[in-house]
Amino acid sequence: MLMWLIDIIIGVVMNIGRFILISGSIFFIFMLLSSYFLMYPTIGEALQFTVIATLIFVPVNFLLNKAFNQKAFGKNKEK
Repeated sequence: MLMWLIDIIIGVVMNIGRFILISGSIFFIFMLLSSYFLMYPTIGEALQFTVIATLIFVPVNFLLNKAFNQKAFGKNKEK
């Protein structure tokens, strides 16, 4: 389901700033809820884990999308 949401975001959102904001927000909310209900007994621990995971995931996600999804980011290598 998460990949489906990411595919919709990539297909609809062409602006890089909006892409980062939307993908980061979805990831943050999903990770906060899942870590609180499945891993950590307190919201503080879940929030700490989620912030660190989001700070790692969002830049990596952006770089991978920019490298492998040239069409969505406006760079076409075909000549």
